[in-house]
Amino acid sequence: MPADDRPPAERRDAVDGPDADDRSDPILVAAIRDEILRHGPITFARFMERALYEPGHGYYVAAQPRPGRSGDFLTAPEAHWLFGRTVARQVAECWQRLGAPRPFTVREYGSGSGALAGPMLAGLRDEFPDALAATRYEPVETNEHRLAELRARLAREGLDGPLSRPERAQPERARRPAVPAPPRRAPAQGRAGHGRFTGVVLANEFVDAMPVHRVERRDGRLVEIGVGWRDGAFVDEPMPPSTPDLEAYLARVGATLAEGQRTEVNLGIRPWLAHVADEMARGWVFVIDYGMQASELHSRRRARGTLKAVAGQRVAADPYADVGRQDLTAHVDLTELDLAARDAGFQVVGRTAQGRFLVALDLGSLLVDAQSHARSVNEALETRSAAMWLLDPRRTGGFAVSVFGRDAPVEPRLRGLAEPASDPGRGMAPG
Repeated sequence: MPADDRPPAERRDAVDGPDADDRSDPILVAAIRDEILRHGPITFARFMERALYEPGHGYYVAAQPRPGRSGDFLTAPEAHWLFGRTVARQVAECWQRLGAPRPFTVREYGSGSGALAGPMLAGLRDEFPDALAATRYEPVETNEHRLAELRARLAREGLDGPLSRPERAQPERARRPAVPAPPRRAPAQGRAGHGRFTGVVLANEFVDAMPVHRVERRDGRLVEIGVGWRDGAFVDEPMPPSTPDLEAYLARVGATLAEGQRTEVNLGIRPWLAHVADEMARGWVFVIDYGMQASELHSRRRARGTLKAVAGQRVAADPYADVGRQDLTAHVDLTELDLAARDAGFQVVGRTAQGRFLVALDLGSLLVDAQSHARSVNEALETRSAAMWLLDPRRTGGFAVSVFGRDAPVEPRLRGLAEPASDPGRGMAPG
């Protein structure tokens, strides 16, 4: 969503007398404000990084649960265990296609409290016990509260055997890779990695919350929309591009902004995929997220970009409100995702929509079984409703499932890609 364009004096004051409705973390607001007052305006990527991941105060490192029915938003794994058990079938096929290696690593970025891991490992246990016996599950999650919940959940369900040591499972310092200030250039691409593991990487709604830069075309030039502090509030602050990587990004994906048009640039995708490529010897990467091809994402019909603030299951209007208490997210540029994957040494195996992916993996049979074992009519109806939500192209069923391979067989097509999207060149996300 676009930033609040009201004059600063009409904006809520987050520190010096906040509006009663403002839920900002005052310590975090003061810390970001002081950085701006000391060094001048910061990039929005820096603001987003601190708002989401500041130790002890950022949105994603808080003790409170964020995703889930009682949280601020609902992801596919939280919607129902059907999602994780269906994904288990794809994971098992990957294990078989790689020659049943031992160990077989399943690394999940943004693992949270185990909403995906629990059902996925249970699915392997019940349908593919040999694959489970070979599996080493690596959660990548810096929120210690969520990690503790994940460990407790897997232990409670008797699935903690595959769980690797947390320090080995967290090669990065953030749940989602952060962009430092000033931004660094991505590491050299296309180099051969040392290949620490063979297996599968899962990234479900992970890339969409990487910090993004905001840029706009003004007077024929690219301007970065940074963050300043004025009249007791965070405000948009036009500034020269903080790095030439911003112009390079737009040129690479073929995006030409119209006068006055604003968009987001995610410079975190490349270093993340380069890191994954360095770590992986053989296997596949599955990125499940809402996104579009660059031609649509940066088109004039999205003249204000796709940045959104989310809290309480609703889209909020102001990214500068409720700092540390609301999620910030932007659509994934699928063109850049593919280009970055290729440059990192991956093969772009395919892309489909989540709904098609789950149908190809026969979610239907799991649904029938779940309904037949339901304890009540209401439970059966709730299970069916959750399945429809997972498949609905206007909901998470429209999310893009992007698959990248490294030294892994691509023929025949993976089962989840057996029903390709009718137009794989288009983005899969709704809205």
